Amino acid sequence: MKGLPDTVVMAMVTVPYGPPASTPVAISVTEPAPETTRVHIPAGTVIRIEAAVPISSADASEGDKIKFLVSRRVLVNGVVVIERGALVRAQVVKSKPAESWGRGGLLGWIVEDVVAVDGTRVPIKLSDRLQGKNRSKAVVAAAIATGAAVLPYSSPVALIWALKKGDEAVLDESRKSIALVSGDMEVAGLLPKSKKVIYHPGEQLKAADAAKGTLAPASGGFRPTPIGRP
Repeated sequence: MKGLPDTVVMAMVTVPYGPPASTPVAISVTEPAPETTRVHIPAGTVIRIEAAVPISSADASEGDKIKFLVSRRVLVNGVVVIERGALVRAQVVKSKPAESWGRGGLLGWIVEDVVAVDGTRVPIKLSDRLQGKNRSKAVVAAAIATGAAVLPYSSPVALIWALKKGDEAVLDESRKSIALVSGDMEVAGLLPKSKKVIYHPGEQLKAADAAKGTLAPASGGFRPTPIGRP
């Protein structure tokens, strides 16, 4: 009504709610490199592991590579040498699928090494095996109870019982195992991080102390409090 210039009117129509908000500038914070130190891992050090993926005697073959993961980090003199989740290499050395007449499958493996925090492959040893549930006695008993001759096959019923298999041997993630370091090794371990100190404004601490019914500090400055302060 007071004669605004056309340019101002057009600007108001084009952007009725003002200019777009400025995009915040992302500031990258570089974490300091973790401190390391040379650590001697003695032979016999315990490594707790678990299977990374299920393995079954039905489809595994001798020589197949399988993977385990470290289920608990390993420390030597307070220094981390093997982190939780570190990769463990293993190999299938025996595999036999479940067979007729209720005979269960068989699966055997050996572990080879584990990756330390600095990438070093540390040789470890463990030989383990699983036997699928054997149902031979139950199948034979059932065949006899139904009048089927076990040997030789004398009726179609006997052939049906002969096709009954036992359970496969299955290695799944729920199975925990313990491997041992084969020989003395030296790696670059990670030193534990020092505890951080957070500085809170004095007014904030006064309010917190007042809520707890405690006496606030006389100074209105800052005071350090460790992380995890109740």
